[in-house]
Amino acid sequence: MRRHRDFKPMAEINITNLLDVILVLLIAFMIVAPALNNGLQIQLPKVKESTALTPKKPVMVSIKKRDSPEDAPYFTLDGIRTDPANLKKQLKEKLASQPDLNVIVQCDEREQSGVLLRVIGAIQGAGIENVGLETEPAE
Repeated sequence: MRRHRDFKPMAEINITNLLDVILVLLIAFMIVAPALNNGLQIQLPKVKESTALTPKKPVMVSIKKRDSPEDAPYFTLDGIRTDPANLKKQLKEKLASQPDLNVIVQCDEREQSGVLLRVIGAIQGAGIENVGLETEPAE
């Protein structure tokens, strides 16, 4: 019986399969990413007439409807969940880097108005003057 003693480990790595998988994932993310929103299902109030705030990219504050009144309000700042106590501090930080900051508030129409008023108070308390409410056009 003859043994094969000329076996040498292969020093090269074949990355063709890895690149195929990466390209498939890249294409999948490119297709799916535009369909993703900030993840909150918010039913905006409908109004007959409205005007746009400004063409500059605003900061978005979203308020999601709570499941029950005992639950804590669900806030996001530019799509990232935030604590209501930290909202004012985070907005002050954004205002320091961008003095002409615009804020648009998205609030579910089924949420209590007191929550919306507290958020607007925090925005104004941070020193931001340009505040708008996002709505949907009435039919």
